[in-house]
Amino acid sequence: SSMQEHEPNTRWSAGYLANLSIGQGQVLVTPLQMAVLAATVANAGKVPEPVLQPKMGAVAWRADLVAEGLPAAQIEQIR
Repeated sequence: SSMQEHEPNTRWSAGYLANLSIGQGQVLVTPLQMAVLAATVANAGKVPEPVLQPKMGAVAWRADLVAEGLPAAQIEQIR
């Protein structure tokens, strides 16, 4: 499934790429949201809070999905 197949008249451009990077267009998530998702899976359900200038060695956590009721075994299946 490619862009050429689904939208044959659409071409990559700086504007198209800019829309994708802010969560517009075909993909409705930003790269940062995808990074948080990947980090959540990698951290066994702990959701990191992105910060611009983290303190050395400090991680801010937004949530813990296991503590909120998502079975750890399900997260491990995804990992």
